[in-house]
Amino acid sequence: MKRTFKTAMASLIVAASLLTAPPAGHAQKPAEDVGITGIGEATDIKAEPTWIRFRPDVNYGPHLVLEFGTDIASICQIYGADNLLWSLVYDHDKRFVGFTHSDNLTHTRRKWCPEIGKLTNLQPQYNPAWVRMHPVDNWAHETVQDNEDIVSHCWISFGGESFDLVVARRTKTVGFIRSAYLANPGSLTRCTT
Repeated sequence: MKRTFKTAMASLIVAASLLTAPPAGHAQKPAEDVGITGIGEATDIKAEPTWIRFRPDVNYGPHLVLEFGTDIASICQIYGADNLLWSLVYDHDKRFVGFTHSDNLTHTRRKWCPEIGKLTNLQPQYNPAWVRMHPVDNWAHETVQDNEDIVSHCWISFGGESFDLVVARRTKTVGFIRSAYLANPGSLTRCTT
């Protein structure tokens, strides 16, 4: 009976430690251990769900959800509609891009969004153009126009096409746009290596 009691207690201790341990890939690891591959600085979310949006505004438009255990990068920061700091983030695994409150992240890149990226513009026949938080045509979209100071941060290849991750500075709208819609080459940096 003593042996059974000891075995049961050992099992309970192991089970309790598993319940209190953070999920795989959780933010308790230092940022440099997240395994980031590409643009931005490695980060993780503090809690699920963590939403990302087209603009740094909790009341604006659709959102996507970031999850624990994916390669998330903080690209830059900007003040949102609520006068709080928001981070532009890119999920290297899911190819999602958007803004989230900087407080939702374990690490934020201390770069100011208006000061980085490559200024570009749209080809006349594509002005205005749609951007998406994921480079798939049937996803929600927002519109950007040439007069919004469009900045390219990086590019990806997806579904046989090239897309630039852009931010329209005036409206603070982020998304992927087909690279062919840009009049001059966007960023030469790949989002994901």
